[in-house]
Amino acid sequence: MPHVNAALLFIPHTESQPCSTWTGQEDERPLHPRGLEQAVQLATAIGPVDAVYSSPSRRCVQTVEPLAAVSATPIVTLDELREAALRPGGWDWWLDDAMRWALHGASVASRVMTALHSIQGRHEHERVALCSHGNTIPIAIAHLATHHGIELPAPIDRGGWYEVTDCAITALGTLLKGPSSP
Repeated sequence: MPHVNAALLFIPHTESQPCSTWTGQEDERPLHPRGLEQAVQLATAIGPVDAVYSSPSRRCVQTVEPLAAVSATPIVTLDELREAALRPGGWDWWLDDAMRWALHGASVASRVMTALHSIQGRHEHERVALCSHGNTIPIAIAHLATHHGIELPAPIDRGGWYEVTDCAITALGTLLKGPSSP
């Protein structure tokens, strides 16, 4: 990815119903009531955007519904923004877990970058929201930071987001408290 020609807002879905209490398909797991509140707060904090993209997972779509409404724009779902879930491939059975995760991370970064190439071609110099999962977005952010020689931002919690431009990656909203934080 040569440069970022749009303001990309990477939004992890807000708080979802815990896996331990959900018996349906993972893609259909909804937001927790607190997550629905966080989604409204996010839309207010972010303000209107020019386009909204989301993983097809219900919890991601629910996260950006208020933002799409404020922006008067539809939500476009992209499979490339799906959750990072380790599924051993046919030829990686011999790798240890660390290498399997590294290989999978590279695959996730590649699929998100493919989506970004397409998105940026349609939204040059616009604000574009992308909602994905808490284990997909850090891979994309790390890839972009490394590629552009930008320092990694602080990690964000549910209700936060990253804004990526050609020269900076900024953590906004709710930040995670580190081990030394009160």
